[in-house]
Amino acid sequence: MRKTLLFYVVLLFASLGLVISGNRVNTLVNLPWRVTSALSSLLINIKEGGRSAVRSVVEISKIIEENERLKKENLLLKEKLRELAFIKRENSKLKSLLKIKKYLKTRLVFAKVLSWTGDYWEFSFLLDKGRADGVIEGMAVIGARGIVGIVVKADAHTSKAISCLDPKFAIQVEDFRSKVRGILVGDGKALRLKYILPSRDVKPGDILVSTGIGGIFPGGIVVAKVVKVSKSIESRFLDIVALPTDRLENNSFVILIGGVKSEH
Repeated sequence: MRKTLLFYVVLLFASLGLVISGNRVNTLVNLPWRVTSALSSLLINIKEGGRSAVRSVVEISKIIEENERLKKENLLLKEKLRELAFIKRENSKLKSLLKIKKYLKTRLVFAKVLSWTGDYWEFSFLLDKGRADGVIEGMAVIGARGIVGIVVKADAHTSKAISCLDPKFAIQVEDFRSKVRGILVGDGKALRLKYILPSRDVKPGDILVSTGIGGIFPGGIVVAKVVKVSKSIESRFLDIVALPTDRLENNSFVILIGGVKSEH
């Protein structure tokens, strides 16, 4: 009985050994196929990943190109808007000049500002009209918002003007509110209202207009706005500072007029 039992136990272990050995043999036999399959899957994944990366690069490149194109279009649109705004401003100024012409009811010369230069001693401008167009020295130069200068030299087809900030510029003006009169002169940076006694009524914010006295500048044209009124320690007159309501460099076109008095 014991021998029989021992025989069956030995047989069982032998069978298990054969099974295990068979599995190891199958594993060794299938190993090359498994390795090849894994490599193949890896290569396929790398290939698909490469294609996806290439597509991504191409898409990014297209996006960058589209972005650059949109930037250029945006710049062009901004430039057109600036041009339209400039044209609108110039049209508005020309309309103002035409209104001034109707108000003065006299022969005027329209001129274009070709260039301008300025330093402390002289603010000069070159205009495209000269003696052949009826320009003479001493003509007033009027911009869209008021008097801006005076012609100091007239050549055949061009003329030179100085702005109201120039130290050589002077004009008799009147305070539009209080009717106080004085001489307005340039000092290189601003305008000074001269010979006004402390008892006279001039305040910051007052508008100064031309009187028309002397026949050069027409009367009633805006020249400057008072910005400072103080007592002078060096003179018995008030120290009054004003700024021009318009400047020659802000105008592309101006009106030239001389030897004419206004109607009122």
